[in-house]
Amino acid sequence: MKRELRDNLIGLERQRARAWLDRDEAALRALTDDDFIEINYFGRLTRAQILSELFPHLTLKKFDMTGFELLASVSGLAILSYRADEEINYKGKDIEGVFHVTAVYRQRGDKWLLLVWQITPYMPESG
Repeated sequence: MKRELRDNLIGLERQRARAWLDRDEAALRALTDDDFIEINYFGRLTRAQILSELFPHLTLKKFDMTGFELLASVSGLAILSYRADEEINYKGKDIEGVFHVTAVYRQRGDKWLLLVWQITPYMPESG
């Protein structure tokens, strides 16, 4: 059961990355919960802010994911963590690095939707 959930969430994270890479706003919207919050380089943003303020100006150029771990799953919530090698362009400025990602998913009926997504710099000494 946990392996199946882990694999499902990995698939959803790959779809999220693909939506950014393909510039597919509708796909990104469909993957996120109404209460979605993202914490990233630019701050803490709601789903509306991501779609209206960030998405038009940010181009994801690369997002390679490794080291997936299902950290917890209880009562319709699941937390997936992994490492990402990312390259973006924001308003003409290139930003790249290696990061830790934590993705919290909430189950809505038979679907899992992204509730919280946080990306922070990877520090080698922290694992």
